[in-house]
Amino acid sequence: MDPAKPGKPKSILGVLTEAGYPSEAVDDGLEVLASLKGNIYGVILMDGQLPKVDVLETTAVIRGRERDGMETQFLQASGPVSPTRR
Repeated sequence: MDPAKPGKPKSILGVLTEAGYPSEAVDDGLEVLASLKGNIYGVILMDGQLPKVDVLETTAVIRGRERDGMETQFLQASGPVSPTRR
């Protein structure tokens, strides 16, 4: 919990930043791909329900751009899903 905001969990971005890991947040799959131009990330945490370009397509594009010996690690997360979307 974020002590500055009682009752609200701290975002993963806040946790990573506080722990000393440089982090960046984007809103959709297109922004993920754009942020990779000129940047190298050791780990990419993606929502399983990315808008615009879904997580599978985004991952495939990233894999296609990797150079020899380089393999980005991915973690997939997802928030609550409504009963109608299960």
